Amino acid sequence: MTSPASLGRAVRLAAWGYFFLYLNFTLSVDSFSLNLLPAFAGWYLLLQAVDGLKAERPQLALLEGFAAGLILWSALEWLPWEGFGLDFPGLLSPVDLLAATASMYFHFHLLTQLSLLALERLGPAGPAFSARLLRARTWSILLQTATLVFVRLSLQTALASGGPWERVFSFLSPASGVLSFLLLLACLAFCLFIMAVLFRMSKALAALTG
Repeated sequence: MTSPASLGRAVRLAAWGYFFLYLNFTLSVDSFSLNLLPAFAGWYLLLQAVDGLKAERPQLALLEGFAAGLILWSALEWLPWEGFGLDFPGLLSPVDLLAATASMYFHFHLLTQLSLLALERLGPAGPAFSARLLRARTWSILLQTATLVFVRLSLQTALASGGPWERVFSFLSPASGVLSFLLLLACLAFCLFIMAVLFRMSKALAALTG
């Protein structure tokens, strides 16, 4: 059985992983831009969290391969290809859509297992932590789906392609800026929520050693 202190450290790593995944600070100079909080760092921290939790929750071992692939893909996306005059495959590439699907599965499974861990190890406080983590799981799926629809699926591409959906996308296009802003606020709220829950869970696990 993994010690509560080790479990607390792993949960804390997961909290910092979400920090890197959901917050984006970009430094731009002329045509060169660099994200100072790269997503691959978040995936690496989540991989370390999985490694620290899998002895207690063996089902999490399934996520190691997903995390490794997502680290690689997000590292490739992070590189400033445009600044070097290179063209990296666009956001609509099949691999990018596959990565988005893998990300959804990863978060769903991780948060499910964390909620079960809370029930097993945190005693009377467990149900409250479990409920918050399951709520975060729902938020995660909804936000990633919305991101896939409003950010990754380009309205300009849809308009250029014509077809029966052209009128629908023409109607939505003026509102896309507002929708993107609201999505940004929702992602920030989710990041703060999940980090708060995980840091409190980490503290509660560490307190079990006393």
